[in-house]
Amino acid sequence: MTHINTGLFQDRLFKPIMVLICILAVFFLGLSAASILRNRYHHINESITRSMTQARLAGENIASRTYTVDFALLSSASMIKSQVDKDEIISPDTIAFIKQEITYLPQIRDIVFTHADGDKELRIRETGLPYTLSSFDQFRSAWLESAIETVPSGDGPALILLSRRVENRQNTFIGVLTAVIDTGFFYNQYEDDLHLDAGGLALFDSQGLLMASWFNHPDIKTHLLSSDNSSAAVLSAITSSSMPGGSTTHEDEHTVISTYQLRNFPFHVAVIQGKTDLLKKWRQETKRDIALIIATFVTALLTLLLALWQRKQRTKAEHRLIQHQQDLTKTVQHRTQELHSTNSVLQEKNRDLEAAIKQIKTLSGLLPICSHCKKIRDDKGYWNQIEGYIQSHSDAKFSHGICQECAKKHYPDMDIYGEDES
Repeated sequence: MTHINTGLFQDRLFKPIMVLICILAVFFLGLSAASILRNRYHHINESITRSMTQARLAGENIASRTYTVDFALLSSASMIKSQVDKDEIISPDTIAFIKQEITYLPQIRDIVFTHADGDKELRIRETGLPYTLSSFDQFRSAWLESAIETVPSGDGPALILLSRRVENRQNTFIGVLTAVIDTGFFYNQYEDDLHLDAGGLALFDSQGLLMASWFNHPDIKTHLLSSDNSSAAVLSAITSSSMPGGSTTHEDEHTVISTYQLRNFPFHVAVIQGKTDLLKKWRQETKRDIALIIATFVTALLTLLLALWQRKQRTKAEHRLIQHQQDLTKTVQHRTQELHSTNSVLQEKNRDLEAAIKQIKTLSGLLPICSHCKKIRDDKGYWNQIEGYIQSHSDAKFSHGICQECAKKHYPDMDIYGEDES
């Protein structure tokens, strides 16, 4: 009998199927990894696009409010020119007009008029903010009509000085009108209006000096800024953005920085996204995808093992069926041999029976017998004694005796049957 190995790992299809499964798993994992990396790339690009949009929106917001301040300065300078004569004294009506102009401009911390001799003659809101107007001599020399400067203010947000040259009716330089703008206002307004969801928002000047900022995480600020409140990353982005109103992006290991240059102003708005937060959604999706991949792989592996186990059970059942068929064949052969032997014995007995029947038929047939000596003639024409013929054609045996008649006839002197006593 041939031995059939029904072990799972010894199955001839086990190794080819496992090799195929491994190849498919590597291919599937490669596609999954490529899909995960592609999703990461899309998440980063989507965040960069959103950050650039936020930076542009914030920049346009700051620019529009700065233009509003400049328009108020221009109106106030024109009012002063129309009111001031040689005495160069600003009238109370002019002061009231300037106050009215800046009533709805909360971004203006103060309005200061610096006289031609350098004295600060007028403070509208009288906040007492200290500053030095570095472009004053250029205004005096008629090199500038307007200027914008940035002045640090200690630990607080920097100040923006937006200035305009002021003349009298005779077109003689009489001083400089300066609006002191609090840069912190821009962020506050931006946060209230646009609901900032970035990791940080910062306003830099053209040299990369931080003017105002807000950071959602302290580590982003530590990574972004050096000890002098400047940022090499932002400087690099600002340098690559040479066109006014242009946007650019800087990406490193920890952050993504999108900058926007304000039109006609030397300022840049930077929206900072920390990659930890930026890729949070991607990580969640990746964990979900990996869990699905693992579940799919485990399910496929269990399905394969179950199929192989069922195949093993079917092979065992087939083996038992073959064994049963072999045993049945042997039983049939053995019984057939016994039947043949029995048939041979029966045939031999039938032959003996047929011979006996023939003898019985011969004795029961018409026997020619002599009417005198009582001999019987056989089939060959010979006459035989009747007792010899019967003995040769049957199992009968003869013993000799004498009947009463013969006893009287042949032995009259002998009373064999005791008739004399009667």
